[in-house]
Amino acid sequence: MNFSAKIKKEIIDKGVNHPCCKKAFLAGFIRSTGSIIKVGNSYGFECSTDIEPALGYAVRLFKEQYSYVSGETYVYPDRLNKKDRFSLECVGEDAVSILFDLGILAYDDTGDFELRLKSNKELLDKECCIKAFIKGMFIGSGHCTLPDPDTSTGYHLEVVFTHKVPASDFAGYLARFGIFAKTITRRKSTVVYIKSAEEISDFLALVNAPKAVLKITDTVVEKQLKNNINRQKNCDIANVTKQVLAYEKHLDAIRLIEQTIGLNELPEEVYKTAIARKENPDDTLSELAEKLQVTKSCLNHRLRKILAIAEELK
Repeated sequence: MNFSAKIKKEIIDKGVNHPCCKKAFLAGFIRSTGSIIKVGNSYGFECSTDIEPALGYAVRLFKEQYSYVSGETYVYPDRLNKKDRFSLECVGEDAVSILFDLGILAYDDTGDFELRLKSNKELLDKECCIKAFIKGMFIGSGHCTLPDPDTSTGYHLEVVFTHKVPASDFAGYLARFGIFAKTITRRKSTVVYIKSAEEISDFLALVNAPKAVLKITDTVVEKQLKNNINRQKNCDIANVTKQVLAYEKHLDAIRLIEQTIGLNELPEEVYKTAIARKENPDDTLSELAEKLQVTKSCLNHRLRKILAIAEELK
């Protein structure tokens, strides 16, 4: 089970309690994953999702809130994404009645009904209903991924819509809770997405998925730990490389002095340092300073002196 499915399962297991929230959930679910259909002379709606328990939960809510409704569920393969999709199809006067009740259909000026793209504010006049509405939208067509060490995947949460208006509505409701999502057009869809781990955690807390929040937190901590280890490792490698280059430079300078004027011409302290470095090429500065019984600062001064003499001899 991927991370998105785990989030949805956690939301579904907790459910929504009040009848007003259940209607708000269904309105969000239809707006994110549903479509208006016509079979013969009858209108209705179809909802399709790739998470079977999500459709099952929506069907239960429809039966609770609208006991008169009758719908047909079926499974069909999604060859593009290589997985099955689960659908609910409701057609007839009862289905149209539900769409009116959920604020998805409304009468136009001619008395005929039309699709209402904006969400029904009367249905979402309470904070608990707005949260249920957001849950329904995410359950319908939401996805969330965590960083994958084997790919370039980072933190990403998105909800896909077929229209720009409900997408804008969704982003607006998130902003009410301090979660600021971005919107892009992807092929024929409008996608509302979040890439910040902190804001994804806020979203998951909003939809009452604490286990998923904990998973995000663990991932953030683990990633930070790995980054710190890698930074320290890179720093150590850089320091070792720098030291090796410095040691080679010292040895080259000592060889040049030895081949031109000879090491015996050096002042006594510098001579001892040159001999010690020549005989202990792999020692660190601290180890070499200890053998010469001088401070590291003193040793650095003598080595700089050797480099200066070699530079003059060049």
